Amino acid sequence: MTSAGREIYEKLQTIKDVQTLIDGSVRESDVLEYKRADTKFDSKEVAKDVSAFANSNGGVIVYGVAVDSRDKTRPIEITGLNPTNIEVFDQIVNSNVVPPITGIQKKVLEGDGHRVMVVAVPRSEDSPHQFLHERRYYYRSGTQNVAMDHHMIELHFGRRSGPMLDIEIEPLSPRELAGLSFDENGLSGPFSLRIWVRNRGRKSARYMVAVFTFPPAECVQILSAHGLDNTDHLHPKRQAREFTLDIGAVLPSVRYHLSDISLQVTRDWFDSAGMTEPLLEWEIYADEMTQRSGRFVLRNDTTQS
Repeated sequence: MTSAGREIYEKLQTIKDVQTLIDGSVRESDVLEYKRADTKFDSKEVAKDVSAFANSNGGVIVYGVAVDSRDKTRPIEITGLNPTNIEVFDQIVNSNVVPPITGIQKKVLEGDGHRVMVVAVPRSEDSPHQFLHERRYYYRSGTQNVAMDHHMIELHFGRRSGPMLDIEIEPLSPRELAGLSFDENGLSGPFSLRIWVRNRGRKSARYMVAVFTFPPAECVQILSAHGLDNTDHLHPKRQAREFTLDIGAVLPSVRYHLSDISLQVTRDWFDSAGMTEPLLEWEIYADEMTQRSGRFVLRNDTTQS
């Protein structure tokens, strides 16, 4: 997702933030769309919208907001969300789009008797994603979803022929995060994250560099990061660790263990920023591959059931 789309998603934390978009007449764009959702979802429309964003630069869909009938890019009011739509959203996307889209985020905001659902669709490296009902591929052009022509489809499939590296992060002990507690000094108990790299492409990745950045030491303490080099000096106001693979290769369809990182966080950071700010951000580079990046938000993980 572009930085503009990510910024919209992170700013929408309450129903009042959605109302601010309406009051400011923040129109739909190539990274923002409003959808009325007080009746049951039209599964075809949902799948087309989501796949089009994934095939482009990603974006944010706000479900539960009506637009002006004379200017369908301008939001006019919060109309609310049919509760069924929350439950069926994932099912609709997964059953109507191939290949599956990974990394979709969503949150439900409540207030003033209304609910809206905000969905962040990432730019997909597994594109093109096909809208099954029509057997077509769509992309986002301005405020419209447009069917791809033959040459554009070829370009998307061509991207898959090279290496495609992803970082995967998993808690070593989910119970540690689920029961995160703080001592009298405001520090959490230690917890560990296991870092993997996976090659989802069709070609081996060579000369790989993975960079991991964290909030400042007064917010997050890095107790250990096995196999990673300290590169704080390259990242002002952040902590950074780096992994370099200059001999060998990451083979297709294989997952490699990079490191186990042990951390502590402060209560102040956890309470004020842990919901929205990432505990860890990563970037990964390799020959013949476009740079990829991602993030791990601590509280999103701790609040999952």
